[in-house]
Amino acid sequence: MDGFFDIFSLLIAFYGLYFLFGWFRTVVQKQPVDTKNILPAEMTLKNCNDEKQFTSFILPWMLITGLSLVIYAALSYFFGNEGWFIIVVFVYFAAILTYYILTMRTARRRFWPEIEEEYIRKRQQKRKRK
Repeated sequence: MDGFFDIFSLLIAFYGLYFLFGWFRTVVQKQPVDTKNILPAEMTLKNCNDEKQFTSFILPWMLITGLSLVIYAALSYFFGNEGWFIIVVFVYFAAILTYYILTMRTARRRFWPEIEEEYIRKRQQKRKRK
């Protein structure tokens, strides 16, 4: 496998392990969710409408995403030289990224409605300028 893809897979694996560690900290050790690498900067737990509901909403996402990223890294390490695998890797990674985008959009709408309203207002202003 190419050196770039090895490094990329290693970074993806560490990020997946980070999500799994965050999930473990929250579920087992009962610590609050660390949102600095999950959410955009303006979305913090301080200005969240319901922190407990957000935690129960984001925990399955953290587990699924963490496992998916670790599996992705393992597959790319073992099957990276196969020609057919490049297509599988891109589809798999695109699915993980789409899952992230949809989950964050849903979280913003549910738990940060004022940020969602501001986002919609800015988007409408951009459309009017065109």
